[in-house]
Amino acid sequence: KWTWSAVFTLQWLGLSIAWLDGAEVLYTYYYPTHIVLVGVTVSLIWRYYGR
Repeated sequence: KWTWSAVFTLQWLGLSIAWLDGAEVLYTYYYPTHIVLVGVTVSLIWRYYGR
């Protein structure tokens, strides 16, 4: 459960920082990191609950 909390917290933190810094930062840094983070999280959960 703490993993989910950490992931969501990181996402909101990244989104807030990107929003404050401007759209350019949002597109350049946040979206790629967000996609990777979500992909890793989903794959880990898939592996954990898939068995």
